[in-house]
Amino acid sequence: MLSLHRTALNSRRRLATAALLPLLCLAGVLSPGTAEGAGFNVAAENAQAGTPNWQFAKSKFDERTLAFADRVSVLPGQHFGLYVSCRAKQVTVQALRIGYYSGAGARRIWSSPSTPCQWQRNAVIDTATGMARAPWTRTLDITTTGWPEGMYVLKLLANDGSATYVDMVLRSPSSAGRVVFVSSTQTFQAYNQWGGANLYRGRKGFVSRARVVTYDRPQTWGYGSGKFLEYEAPLLMQAERLGLPLAYITDTDIAAQPRILDGALSIISGGHSEYWTQTQRDAVMAARTAGSNLLFFGANTSYWRGRLSRSPLGADRVLTVYKVASEDPLRAHPSVRFRDLGQPDAQLLGATYNCFPARGAFTVSKASSFVFAGTGVHNGQAFAGIIGPEVDQLRQRAANVELLASSPTRCGRHRTHASMVLMHDPSGAATVDVGTMGWVSKALRGEAPPASVRLVAIVTDNLLRASTRRGLA
Repeated sequence: MLSLHRTALNSRRRLATAALLPLLCLAGVLSPGTAEGAGFNVAAENAQAGTPNWQFAKSKFDERTLAFADRVSVLPGQHFGLYVSCRAKQVTVQALRIGYYSGAGARRIWSSPSTPCQWQRNAVIDTATGMARAPWTRTLDITTTGWPEGMYVLKLLANDGSATYVDMVLRSPSSAGRVVFVSSTQTFQAYNQWGGANLYRGRKGFVSRARVVTYDRPQTWGYGSGKFLEYEAPLLMQAERLGLPLAYITDTDIAAQPRILDGALSIISGGHSEYWTQTQRDAVMAARTAGSNLLFFGANTSYWRGRLSRSPLGADRVLTVYKVASEDPLRAHPSVRFRDLGQPDAQLLGATYNCFPARGAFTVSKASSFVFAGTGVHNGQAFAGIIGPEVDQLRQRAANVELLASSPTRCGRHRTHASMVLMHDPSGAATVDVGTMGWVSKALRGEAPPASVRLVAIVTDNLLRASTRRGLA
């Protein structure tokens, strides 16, 4: 996982332009749905005209313009502050709701007038923890009146040609009777190295990593959007195209309001959701016990246990993860791996985090499963470009776990397997773990061979449609 940060930093300059458009090729595979969520009609929203060519060219993100918001989510009609630092004198902001929109990928909901901007102070570093924060003054106060629920990127364009994104969620007031899409903002911040260090490394490697990180700073990943464009937006676009009755929240919302999941039909996680709080994990497992399905379209999920605390800008904006129990001043509740605390990965996922960097071919084991309906695959058939860079594995067979795919995999010189599993809960709910981060970040983004893109598109469609049914059946 340490090397993953280096890999992503090397590749982040190609992500924004390619992040969403490959889903257009799915038009020949999928057909729009008409499901309607309680109080919000996803199909009707996506029937509106989108905003073509909304993404900025990758060359424009050169860190002359940086920004962050003082909230990760707000209810429609609430406001949030935007903190901007730019070399230019003026900046404009657009709020883009991410969806399908007949292939456009987003709809512009709001635009600001040209606004004065200034270059703001560099990071203030807490030498004890390595936490870097941006002590900036607020540039804009944005009210979301009239904005529909959903997941957004704010696109900032400065008058010197530079640009950045900021991720934002217009939170749903209820999950009851809906399929809940969760944005993994804690993982975004864990990998964010703005200011000098993240939770993996600092200037001297792992030993100089930050033990605490804050949301009060801009993000270096995804052109300012964190991991949203790479690991979540392609999956969200597909769900919106199907017209699922979606609800939209973040991981920090669950940590703050665990009852927010009450009545959910299913809970969906994207390609990389590594950092959870104990409250979040407990709430998700309680939701499954109450009948909610869990769908994990990634790997290395709920691996590190963190805790949230207040920053100068609000509640739950500081994430602490020491990773070494002896270093954590809160000895009774250390911020280490859940598995080290008697909470194994398989208890939540059905499978166990396996390794990085993983390479192999996705290999079908149970072609008769409903998840492969319409694909025409057979047992033993292999597909390139889906496995990696991190994978999960079924370590111990259980009567309530179906092995859907078992993929021969190499991690360095080590031979192993990546697993896609379906686990049945006594409540009647089901859990699916696709077992590879490449499911979204490679295949759903069209960066895999055509046969693999088609397979993943159809299987994802089957799972998303089934997410409205108890037990996926």
